[in-house]
Amino acid sequence: MFIRINHHKLTHLFRATIVIICVAVLSACTTPGKPVSAIQAQQNRDYASDFAVGGSVSIQYQEQEQTQTVLLDYEWQQHGDNLQIDLNSPLQTVARIKQDQRGASLEQAKQATRYATDTEQLLYDSLGWSLPVRGLSAWLQGFDLSPSGLRIALPVKDNYHTESQGWQLHFVNWQDLNQKALPRRIELERTTAELGLIKIRIAIKEELK
Repeated sequence: MFIRINHHKLTHLFRATIVIICVAVLSACTTPGKPVSAIQAQQNRDYASDFAVGGSVSIQYQEQEQTQTVLLDYEWQQHGDNLQIDLNSPLQTVARIKQDQRGASLEQAKQATRYATDTEQLLYDSLGWSLPVRGLSAWLQGFDLSPSGLRIALPVKDNYHTESQGWQLHFVNWQDLNQKALPRRIELERTTAELGLIKIRIAIKEELK
């Protein structure tokens, strides 16, 4: 769901990210995964219902004919139908998004918790924009979703391009992270009337315990 984008609300959400450069510096300290071997790239992969990773995310958009970029660290933790996403600055958790069978919630510092039926609807209702959370639950593991919701393993191949849910996806490269073949970096692009070309770059840097 990516219908209407309110860049004023987007700016407000990330205003707590005071020292943007520190995000990239801190993230760079994480030990990267190993390269994927040729044998591992050919092996069958299973989708994990329990999956937790951390890394960095950048969101680039246009505002008053200027390119704006937001950089944050994230922690993505999914356990079956339960999902928690933490968006962090070097100083604090900027936002915490949760979803379970009862619905979704958004927690922000000094603000009342907001609720909706699902995460994408919650982001849209609260911030005026939304991320393809359902798709990301598959893409972060190197899978795609068919129109019927079937998870399909994507080729473990650098510079792999595909389109899904209205987004152009670029799986830049892959890594062996704790003996699992996972994307190292994913780039998403989509054009909107309000903010022009939206670019989201996601780096997976560690598996969370």
